[in-house]
Amino acid sequence: MPVPPPLTNYCQAAQWIHAATLAAGMALLPSGLVSAQVGLILLSIASIAALPVLVSGHRALLRSSVLWLWIFWWLLWMLSLTWSATPGAAHWDAMWGLVVIPAMMPVTHNPARWLWPMAIGVGLHSLAQATAWSGLIDTTWFTEVRKPFRGLHWYSPYVAVWAMTSMLLMIGVAACQSRRGVRIAALMLAIAAVVGLLLTMNRTSWIVGGAAVVILAARWAITRHHGKRQWILPSALTAGLLVVAAVAFVSLKMDAHFGQAQRDIMRLAGENEDASAGARFDSSVGRRVLWWNAGWELLLDRPLLGHGAGSIELSLAKKEAQLPSEWGAAVPGFITHNPHSSLIATAIEQGGLGVLLLLALSITGVMRSWRVGEHMQQLVGLAPAWLAMLAIGLTHAVLLEPYTVALVSLLVAASMAERQEPEADRLSQ
Repeated sequence: MPVPPPLTNYCQAAQWIHAATLAAGMALLPSGLVSAQVGLILLSIASIAALPVLVSGHRALLRSSVLWLWIFWWLLWMLSLTWSATPGAAHWDAMWGLVVIPAMMPVTHNPARWLWPMAIGVGLHSLAQATAWSGLIDTTWFTEVRKPFRGLHWYSPYVAVWAMTSMLLMIGVAACQSRRGVRIAALMLAIAAVVGLLLTMNRTSWIVGGAAVVILAARWAITRHHGKRQWILPSALTAGLLVVAAVAFVSLKMDAHFGQAQRDIMRLAGENEDASAGARFDSSVGRRVLWWNAGWELLLDRPLLGHGAGSIELSLAKKEAQLPSEWGAAVPGFITHNPHSSLIATAIEQGGLGVLLLLALSITGVMRSWRVGEHMQQLVGLAPAWLAMLAIGLTHAVLLEPYTVALVSLLVAASMAERQEPEADRLSQ
């Protein structure tokens, strides 16, 4: 953002309100349930308080391609309500997550202002997960945490994406710090995010998150440092996190979860010839295969603009009657409002145009975040976080509720960060 003009009393008050509500909102948002709603309210206040800076820096906003692509995708989503047969089923509340972008814009050049509060919020949620899992607190009084692996949110994969993003960003912060105390604090928050990620028991996020850590370590070792022994720090960070993951893998008996995935894949391959029609698709993996197939069929039906926002469940119900029974009717849960893929949900609701916008956003976001990591060391983990979120978005519909739309918006806003000169940075504080 460009350097704003001298502050008036109103702008000074707005700046204080913005700083307080942004920090509090970012800390509360990762937990879920009531705290996430309070976090979104606080971020909405921060967005309003940020208006003076946003107005003065509007030219920089207008030049951001990743922001325009994100806005265009949502504009198409809203426009698609006009040709939807069931607009009442659209997920309007998901748009609430967009308030993260204006709230973050005044401080994108200063990642510490939003990054540390977010990591602290993820760490506190991981603590809640760990205490509930270990039995240190009684969770019977609160139904939402009776399954401690999901923490305070109803869907554990969505908890996992927050933990995974915080882990990657804080590893980058720890790697670039020269002060030992700050580095240790960043590492502790990164480890807390790892614990929260593991406790979600989400196999996809374990694989994706592990691959993203390796990408982050390789990038740091190759692109940032070329001197002798400079590979030690990223290698040590990666090794330490792998040790934590290995210990958790054994203690939590996670091999059983991967064994279940292997059995699902074997059943999907049709190795059990005595299975009834559709039984081989009656699993988490199998239903995703069906939704991919149905999404392709529905895209061909309306290839340009899709069936409209909120039409997923009705469209799948109509397609079920046209497909062979083993590809729909014989499989419980085939008809759903959530096809567990942002790409499939977009293909059904907004057609080929929506898919193109989503792919363009993904490519632009990765490229932009990669460049941001080159000139802002604290955000060296931003590009791996983008890649990890995109991979998760293929198997989970992260654009259906504000809890995860807020996280995508956070990545969009962070990818717009620009390094300021020291004097400009001083004046913007």
